[in-house]
Amino acid sequence: MAKEHKEHVEAIAAARNKLVEQRRQIIGALGGEIKPGETQENMRKLVDYQAAIYALDDALADEHRMLEQRERKSPPGAVL
Repeated sequence: MAKEHKEHVEAIAAARNKLVEQRRQIIGALGGEIKPGETQENMRKLVDYQAAIYALDDALADEHRMLEQRERKSPPGAVL
């Protein structure tokens, strides 16, 4: 169970890292020349990326809470 949990947490973290990189690229584009239509689209993407990052942060926190709960319920020496 612990290996499965670790792999899941790693997948969430990897997805978050990709979104952070995409957010950085969009911010870089927003800092450049203003282009009608493109700037608004990049602003929408920025908001979408940030919302997804927050959702992944919540998912990571939830996974950590679930693991802590499982560990508290397991007898000493049990393999998770």
